[in-house]
Amino acid sequence: MEVFDDYTRTYVEISLIKLFDECPPAYSLAPYQDRMREWVTAYLAAPHPDLGREGPVCPFTATSIKKEMFWVGCVDRPDLTVEEIEKIVASTATKFHRLLPAEGPDALLKTILILFPTVNDYSLIDEAQRRLKEESV
Repeated sequence: MEVFDDYTRTYVEISLIKLFDECPPAYSLAPYQDRMREWVTAYLAAPHPDLGREGPVCPFTATSIKKEMFWVGCVDRPDLTVEEIEKIVASTATKFHRLLPAEGPDALLKTILILFPTVNDYSLIDEAQRRLKEESV
């Protein structure tokens, strides 16, 4: 998937792979893949005492993984802006809607998780998420 930004030098290509598929060593996710798998299975797919309810943090994660519908991507650039993160996520959302199945109960299990491992200012990600949430609700 390609994302272009008309105002800056930004060109980002996001390759999505299934969570437990091996990615090529040159892929930006490669150095983070094991830690991402561990976080998804040990945190998202598990109960958490601060959650306030029984069950896993995300009740769909385990089934999504089992049915091979959990996709991951990585953008390893520390200099991203809110606008760039927003464009990357919006572009990936378009790809999400094209993933099969498009309809039926299993369509609810499709997941894409984008890792921004070198973005240290988490407020950038929070702000991009807030903007996108406003548009999609």
